[in-house]
Amino acid sequence: MVEFSDRSAITDSYHLLAGVSAADIERVFALGQTIEVQEGDQLTAIGGQADRLYFVRRGRVRLTMPLNVRGDEREILIEEKGRGDAVGWSALVPPHHFTLNARASIDSELIEIPGEALLRFLSTNRDVGFTVVSNMAQMIGRRLLTVQTMWVRAMQRTVEGLDRSA
Repeated sequence: MVEFSDRSAITDSYHLLAGVSAADIERVFALGQTIEVQEGDQLTAIGGQADRLYFVRRGRVRLTMPLNVRGDEREILIEEKGRGDAVGWSALVPPHHFTLNARASIDSELIEIPGEALLRFLSTNRDVGFTVVSNMAQMIGRRLLTVQTMWVRAMQRTVEGLDRSA
């Protein structure tokens, strides 16, 4: 069971649930459990079954993508998530496969919610479902912008390198 000392503060704390009442947030969190993870613990792996979603209560989680650079496999940081952020929202979106690796940056406390249970809750509580989907669309838009910006910078470096060698 997820416990909160300040019930009124939870409505402003969790970005995916922004606009959802405190009572409904408590109902969502009742679907899951609080877990403690240690620095370096892996939460998700690219391509893995996205069967759970996490909310960061305390700590930080790095979202990375593996990239082979001259034969050297590196984890490229895409985003770092902190208090109030959701990790693993692929659990809500078919085909339910994680699209990034997620690893605890520091010792952290998370709320882990089974994806199927959350989807059932959102489908039977459509006003909450609409709010969550709207918030998730904003998150996806921000992620797309982040990746697009990274891609443009990489392309600029490539073109500049070609110009120097010509």
